[in-house]
Amino acid sequence: MKLRSFALAGVALAVLSSPAMAGSGWYLGVGAGLSSMDPVRYSHATPAFSGAVKQGTSAVFAGAVGYKFDGMFRLENEIGYSSHDAKTAGVTGSTQVKTDMFNIIADIGIYNDWKLSLGAGLGAGSVRESVLAAPFTLAVGEKTGLAWQGIAGISIPVTPQVDLFADYRFRSVELNQGYATSYTLYNPIVVKGTHESNILFGLRWFVQ
Repeated sequence: MKLRSFALAGVALAVLSSPAMAGSGWYLGVGAGLSSMDPVRYSHATPAFSGAVKQGTSAVFAGAVGYKFDGMFRLENEIGYSSHDAKTAGVTGSTQVKTDMFNIIADIGIYNDWKLSLGAGLGAGSVRESVLAAPFTLAVGEKTGLAWQGIAGISIPVTPQVDLFADYRFRSVELNQGYATSYTLYNPIVVKGTHESNILFGLRWFVQ
C-alpha cells in the first residue's frame, strides 16, 4: 500500500505540471525512491535446508546516460543501488543490490505532452550478503548474476530540456550461487536471487 501511494502521488505531480516541448537526443537521468524486496531465500541440497529472511523497505537510487531517438524509443545505460536490512526475528545484517543494465523504453503519448513509458532492462547485478543469526553468520559475501527489470511509468516535460518521471520497476538478480556461512553443514549456502518492487521519481536532462 505504501508503494502504491507513492506511485499515485508521482502521477498527481505529473498531472499538475505544465506541459512543454519534449526533449530528444542525449540525456542524463537521476532518480530516487522506495524499494520493497521479497524475502531472500537460502538453501542447501545435502543435508537439505531451506529458509528465508524478510527484508525491510529501503531507499533505491539510479543514474542513467541515454539517447532518445526521433519518435518514441529511448536507449540507456542505468546503474542502480539499494540496501535492505534484515527484518526476521533474531537475524541482523543487510542485503545490498547493485545493477548495471541497458534499458530500452518506449514513450507513448497519452495526452498532450504526457508520456506512458514502457520498457525492459537487461544486464548484470551483484548481491552482497552480510546476514547474521547471532552468534553465527548465516551468509556473507558478494556474487554477480544476470539482472533484468520491467519498467512502467509516466513522464512529462517541464522545460524543453527537462522531463520529470515517476516509474515502477520490478528488478531481479538471478544468482543460484553459494555464499559462505558459519553453519558448517550448509557451507556454502545458496542464494537463489533477489526480487524488488521499486518506485522511482526523478528527472531526465537533455543535453542540447
